Amino acid sequence: LHNLPCGLCAVDAERTVTLWNDEFTRLMDLPSEMLLTGRVTLDDIVSYGASQGEYGEADIEVLLQRGHHNLQKVLSGQVVERKRPDGTWVEIRGGSMPGGGHVITFMDITARRQAQQEAEKNERILKEAIGALNEAFSLYDPQDRLVYCNEKYRQVYQHSEEIIRPGV
Repeated sequence: LHNLPCGLCAVDAERTVTLWNDEFTRLMDLPSEMLLTGRVTLDDIVSYGASQGEYGEADIEVLLQRGHHNLQKVLSGQVVERKRPDGTWVEIRGGSMPGGGHVITFMDITARRQAQQEAEKNERILKEAIGALNEAFSLYDPQDRLVYCNEKYRQVYQHSEEIIRPGV
């Protein structure tokens, strides 16, 4: 359990945390003694997070609503990606267990998010550079389908506008 590359916690039907690993406490920035005190529920964890600014800066009731909204999404099987105040991105997934409990995983996806942002930035730069060309430019995939073209290409082939679409 403690060697898993993700945080994990299990809760019973009353949402009491029954099992967790160190990565869970690290990713959620929970004091380890909090879970050792006995009966800690997911609601207690959401309340703690709200009091620590985990869900932004606003009235505590608004923060609690945000936290509970995300919790409900996770418990219903939706994947939630959330940026923590320290800049860490966490992907949270939940799954039901027999008897009404849930298993919830917490994965640090910061590197993936940073790579996505870098790829999006590079794509913007490339498209701007291609758009600035004074020549018609087009890029086709191995199946000879249009991937991208600049405005000059569209002007040159304006009579074929219906086929100058990505994927055609």
